[in-house]
Amino acid sequence: MQQNTLLSEDELADAYAFITLEEALENPGECYILELLTGAESEKSLAQALPKLPLVQQFIFHNNTQITAFPKELADLKNLQLIEIRDCSLETFPKELSQLTLVTDFILTGCKYVTEFPSFVTKWPDLIYLEITDTQIEEIPPEIGDLKKLEDLNINQNRLHTLPSEISGLQSLEVLRTYGNYAMTLPVSLSDLHGLKLFEHGLIRVPDTTVMEFRREMPGTTFKQVTSYDDFKDDDESYF
Repeated sequence: MQQNTLLSEDELADAYAFITLEEALENPGECYILELLTGAESEKSLAQALPKLPLVQQFIFHNNTQITAFPKELADLKNLQLIEIRDCSLETFPKELSQLTLVTDFILTGCKYVTEFPSFVTKWPDLIYLEITDTQIEEIPPEIGDLKKLEDLNINQNRLHTLPSEISGLQSLEVLRTYGNYAMTLPVSLSDLHGLKLFEHGLIRVPDTTVMEFRREMPGTTFKQVTSYDDFKDDDESYF
């Protein structure tokens, strides 16, 4: 499928958001924003409709308990720049989503059956904002460091214990949020993120040093401990 002309940010702000597949299919030449919030869609209906909506740049999908896996046809939306998925029963995603190379914003939150990090996002070279929250994921893959343009990473309220040392590859990162996980062991390489402005975290420790000493190595970063959403499972006093 050939890529169609993209709307600018200002044009998207004025674009109409289609809220049902039926409405969108009646106006495919105007459907740049597909906002499905009621959970009425089935995997079959999505698979049939999505290839007919090539202009969609923003795909917003909420409150669906019918679908446990997106159809691979979602990857037919080659113009996608924003994907937002909230409060759904999804468990897995098709590997074909790695082909969506224009995505700049990905939000996955409140999908409590997701147990593995959606690794396809590490194939998106232009990703700027990544939010994966309130899931059951336990590990962040080392490939996260490949996201050279990522500016904001929000991974709070999951089941994480640590971050990979490769996070130091996120040289554009300005905001990092990790609170609401287990007490977390940080890699020393985190201090290599010289552009990091804000780090919101829960209980943390750094091997072979104290948290206070570690913070002094990052003078340009504001550390903010957030505990209101934390469900800490470790009372080790070595955590700050």
